[in-house]
Amino acid sequence: MKDQQGRWVLRLGYAGLIPFVVNALLLFLVHDDVLALVAIALTSYAAVIASFLGGIHWGLALRENSDHRTFHLIWGVIRSEEHTSELQSH
Repeated sequence: MKDQQGRWVLRLGYAGLIPFVVNALLLFLVHDDVLALVAIALTSYAAVIASFLGGIHWGLALRENSDHRTFHLIWGVIRSEEHTSELQSH
């Protein structure tokens, strides 16, 4: 059972790389008139993934009962806010 779960974790992890790779390649292949749209798509997906990673810190904070709980809660929000503000500045 665990081996099956491990395979799914790897598959989903690699599938999450597809938008990064495709959009990065498109940056070099598209015409200048759609280049900005591809760049926005790439940075938007990066911001979503960064927010997801911030959510992992929240999960850790809710799971453990230690001195690091406050750190995980704050760090999860900081990372999400940082990437959201970067996205809004473009």
